[in-house]
Amino acid sequence: MNLWDGAMWQTKIKNLTTEQKAFIRIYREKWRKNIVSTDPINRERGTAAVNAVYSAQGKKKPEILFLSSPDAIQRFSVE
Repeated sequence: MNLWDGAMWQTKIKNLTTEQKAFIRIYREKWRKNIVSTDPINRERGTAAVNAVYSAQGKKKPEILFLSSPDAIQRFSVE
């Protein structure tokens, strides 16, 4: 069974519990910190996460490039 065929998705949640509502603020702050972070990426974890997604889809591992900055992408071209 493939994760992407819809069979493994949970039922859509229509209402949040009080506990789930309390977590919204916590997770919002967690992800805000991630978005604005200038800390270096953990390349091992990033590579493992990308490879896991491709594997779950039954696809071969992609080439993964880690660049020094967003501007560094200008040296590469998409074929």
